[in-house]
Amino acid sequence: MELRHIRYFLALAETLNFTVAAKRLNMSQPPLSQQIADLERELSVRLFDRHSRSVALTAAGQVFRRHAEAMLAQAQQAADEVKAIDRGTTGILNVAATSSVLFSGLSTAIAAFKAENQNVEVIIHELSPKEQIERLELHRVDACFLRFAPEEKNFLVTRAWREKVGLIVPPGHRLASRKSVRIASLRDEDFVFYRLPDSAFATHLQSLCVQEGFAPRIIQQVVESFSVVSLVSAGLGIGFVPETVGRNSAAKVKYLDIIGSSPTADVHSLMRNDATALARRFVAFTTH
Repeated sequence: MELRHIRYFLALAETLNFTVAAKRLNMSQPPLSQQIADLERELSVRLFDRHSRSVALTAAGQVFRRHAEAMLAQAQQAADEVKAIDRGTTGILNVAATSSVLFSGLSTAIAAFKAENQNVEVIIHELSPKEQIERLELHRVDACFLRFAPEEKNFLVTRAWREKVGLIVPPGHRLASRKSVRIASLRDEDFVFYRLPDSAFATHLQSLCVQEGFAPRIIQQVVESFSVVSLVSAGLGIGFVPETVGRNSAAKVKYLDIIGSSPTADVHSLMRNDATALARRFVAFTTH
């Protein structure tokens, strides 16, 4: 039994006239009669009583009509759903990010996207940059958002939004009274840094210090910007953080702009080359 048989049957069941049903189906009457006969032969049951002047559904035909209508509706629903998935207007979207990226704008973007796409379920995976890339490669997330995109990976990379990096220092620090600082003046400081093996962003920050003539003296390495804030506020050193994190922190730290060789914390989206339409739509939505 094929879907076309269901359509032919329903057209005849609704009109009870071979000529009218054939016209509705844009076909001639003999092929329609043959298709109905084929369906009855396959089911081994008569669906219509045929008389010289009339056609009527049999008792079996009346029952089959209910099932045929349900089958056609289900087939249409399936077609609508797969088309929506192909357009990227429905489905499940797995997004990976660090908590600081969520804080700096991604959470707001997700909420806005959900408001416009209520048939989309967004699952957030809070992961380190290294874990994000690993899961993206394994098809376990659809898109990830990093402060500093790796150049060696074969991904679709887009800068989602720009953000500056600043310096935070604990209360009472010699720089706490200042509004800005140059990286070169930090050579004798203790740093709370991002974990170098896990983050291209951390490597980038380290290289900027080296360009200014010194290797940062790292006393603690952490995964997240909020951990940098926590340790700096306790007096364990100074640290680089994205501007949104530094300026909006509830902890007792002083945020300073960096002048001269100023690093950035631009957020980049990463997708695989075979990214779904839904992932592409979301990434385009977040880009500004």
